[in-house]
Amino acid sequence: MAPIAGNGGAVMSDSALRRMALGVYALMVTMGIAGFFLKGGVTADDVFGIPFFAFATVGTIVAARHPRNPVGWIFIVVGLTPTTGFFTGAYAARSYETAGGLPAVTLIEWVSSWAWFPGIALLASFGLLLFPDGRLPSRRWKPVPYFAAILIGVVTLSMALLPGPMEPFDASLPSTVNPFGIETFGSVIESVEGIGFGLFPLMALVCVISLGFRFRGATTEQRQQIKWFAYSALVLLVAITFESLINDVVGEQIAQTLFFAGMVFPSVGAGIGILKYRLYDIDVVINRTLVYGALTAILAATYLAIVVVLQQALGSLTTDSDIAIAGSTLAVAALFRPLRSRIQAFIDHRFYRRKYDAAEMLRMFAGHLRDQVDLDSVNAHVISVVRDTVQPVHASLWLRPRNGS
Repeated sequence: MAPIAGNGGAVMSDSALRRMALGVYALMVTMGIAGFFLKGGVTADDVFGIPFFAFATVGTIVAARHPRNPVGWIFIVVGLTPTTGFFTGAYAARSYETAGGLPAVTLIEWVSSWAWFPGIALLASFGLLLFPDGRLPSRRWKPVPYFAAILIGVVTLSMALLPGPMEPFDASLPSTVNPFGIETFGSVIESVEGIGFGLFPLMALVCVISLGFRFRGATTEQRQQIKWFAYSALVLLVAITFESLINDVVGEQIAQTLFFAGMVFPSVGAGIGILKYRLYDIDVVINRTLVYGALTAILAATYLAIVVVLQQALGSLTTDSDIAIAGSTLAVAALFRPLRSRIQAFIDHRFYRRKYDAAEMLRMFAGHLRDQVDLDSVNAHVISVVRDTVQPVHASLWLRPRNGS
């Protein structure tokens, strides 16, 4: 355990960093429980905090295992800042419900109006830029973190100093005047805030692109780490896309719950990638997702098409749709296995070419082995197949001699 000197010659060891991470996590949990207590219980809207709690939990685990990796600390801040906003919002709400009010409520409301932003901004910038090992993709990316830090600081400061009514974290609270707003430079601060929020998506896009550059020059292990994070981000994107589509079908509450469940995936995927837990399973997960996603879409379209066709064909004979539904179900059941095999073969051939070629080579080798009797030829063929499929640095075959020979 090598201590590292910080500013002013101060030394902080790995164990001290671990204790700090656990302390911050304990503070976050305490603020969350206190916020629920001030609100008088848990409401349906509180599901919004689950993804941020997941980020803080994963970040604490990463910081405990790899305290020098800044990604774990970024995840902790991602959970801490919205929790601070939640607590201060609950504190302000209880103050309005209390006859005498609670102390320093104006200051608390001020913190609530901007405390949620830094964590989300850090995740969209440094979280992407430094994943998974806490280092930049290359030296050419050095200007990006400086720009991101300045942008986050300017936007946060402008939110804190903008004069006029504040926007509290809890939208149900009444707006109050910012006690720290600077009226003299109000228009300038408002313009700076608008420009900052306009540049923020561009900065996030640049950081996403950095992951692509990192992937191109990464080792096999780092590519698996990035795949986990990219896959979990794709799950979130799908959840965002389908939330509005299924809202009218399953209800707003269920749709939002599924959406926030999807928001948990990036933290879990990033944690698996950084901790390298079941790292190489991601290829299997992606393969199965492609196969069963395509299979589900095709079978659903087939089912609906057959139902419509049968209802039109049988409409003159009967008004009962049970026959059409039963026929469609039987057709889909009959198509399931052959269609899955065809989709699996297509995906392996298109996206997993090495695996497909290896399987084909092993199949051909098995056929050759049945017809071959020359031991030297079999030996050479085995070595050739192993080199083409497994691609080892060195390959050799040792045959145990028969007893007495």
